[in-house]
Amino acid sequence: MRTIAVACSIWAMLAPAVAFAQDDDLFARDGVYLLFQGHFFPENFDRPMLEEPIRVDKADGGWGASAHFGYRLRPRWAAEVQVDWVKSFDFDTGLTKPSSKTASIENGVNLSANGKLYFLTGLFQPYAVFGLGMTSFQLDDADGNALRGRDTGFMYRGGLGIDMYGAEDETMALNLEFSYIAPTGDASPYDHMSVGWGFLFRF
Repeated sequence: MRTIAVACSIWAMLAPAVAFAQDDDLFARDGVYLLFQGHFFPENFDRPMLEEPIRVDKADGGWGASAHFGYRLRPRWAAEVQVDWVKSFDFDTGLTKPSSKTASIENGVNLSANGKLYFLTGLFQPYAVFGLGMTSFQLDDADGNALRGRDTGFMYRGGLGIDMYGAEDETMALNLEFSYIAPTGDASPYDHMSVGWGFLFRF
């Protein structure tokens, strides 16, 4: 009886580890996924480069959304295409003319191909994300008139995030992610960050 009791005790201690190992395989399986996020975009604009034709004071962060289509390649790797939409960044210009006292950077779009490296593969999966792509923004005055042509350029993305699964469901996870977007070319003044939250769906 003592042998049985000892064996049961050992199994009781090992069972969670075995289950967790199985969960690792389950939650890190290959397959297609979709991720939908809401976003707040804090700005980090290069103000001297935006001073033609206006000055930028008191800029507000922008709100937006994103969609990701990806594939989990290996337990620790994934590749995806991400599209961000940024509604607007509003700011004061410091000028007195009513039509130019306030301005906004409207309808920003970021499109990138990303890679993800997962540090853990169980219920909680922190990861690093890095990407390359294109970005585009339109600078408008308070009346909605374009202050100059649409600014477009290449961009780099880098950040950290986490997928958090439920104990018995590997098909859906809560996602949190922070990344920095660094544009180049005509869009180089529009550095900004992305704070995203949403749901990941696995297939």
